[in-house]
Amino acid sequence: MGQTNIEGKYKVDDFSNSQVTLAAPGVNITSAWPGGELGSMSGTSMACPHVAGVAALWWEERRQAGVAPDVKNVAAELLSSTRRRVFDETTIEIDIGQGLVTAPQ
Repeated sequence: MGQTNIEGKYKVDDFSNSQVTLAAPGVNITSAWPGGELGSMSGTSMACPHVAGVAALWWEERRQAGVAPDVKNVAAELLSSTRRRVFDETTIEIDIGQGLVTAPQ
């Protein structure tokens, strides 16, 4: 899982993993804090929930289309729907894998 900075052109952050399968927003993400507050956090701890949410959207999209969703076909949709051209020109493939995870339209 690579995490990206989504301010302006997508850029893989310095602390991101390399040799990843895909990338998701993971820098300066609004998150819950103790006491009911909100704060900004960064890292794979922020990127992974984004991917889980997008996977849930693909699961529902398959179900609505009358296709029985399963982990294998949802994972295939998740990987085939990624985008690569949204990244900063200095980005190297090993840092983004298949590309930026994208929800169904």
